[in-house]
Amino acid sequence: LGTRAVVCTRMGRAADAVDVYRRALKLAPDEPLLHLNIALAYLKQDDYTSAKPHLEQVLAAQPGHTQAKELLLTTQLFTGEATTALPELERLRDSGNPAILYLLAVGHLETGNREAATKAMRELFTKVGPADAHLLAGRAYYESTLFEQAVNELEQAVKLNPELSGVQRELGKTYVSLRRFEEAQNV
Repeated sequence: LGTRAVVCTRMGRAADAVDVYRRALKLAPDEPLLHLNIALAYLKQDDYTSAKPHLEQVLAAQPGHTQAKELLLTTQLFTGEATTALPELERLRDSGNPAILYLLAVGHLETGNREAATKAMRELFTKVGPADAHLLAGRAYYESTLFEQAVNELEQAVKLNPELSGVQRELGKTYVSLRRFEEAQNV
């Protein structure tokens, strides 16, 4: 069953993968890898609430599981628990992982601490290329419904690298959120 679920996920059929993982978990409810994989399938669908208990299950069995810990922090940010996630993200700040800096920026924006968010974004610019950094900053602003700031960052990313994966989609999505439909169609 696990192999079938992985194939579904790779084919972009995350909902089908979730169904297969659910069946597999009935057979092996304590298997951390199945919990991790179903959480990943939920995350591919932006279903942070459903992913969260599975990540908690992984961490209960394997407290040092780095990927599960980082993904749990992500689910906390996107389910309204930024104040819970931020202390752990701050502890992980010096890990060298740009994803942590992105999550810190999102968390600080969610809690209204723009100064700390800006600091995390500045650090992010030292860890990844400029186009990638602008893309991530744009996503962080978008997630915090700061759409004008998101457009500024995403337009910079497009100028630097119009072929950057996902940047056109993110910019179009942000234009739509601003009801700038003509610009969205031109992206």
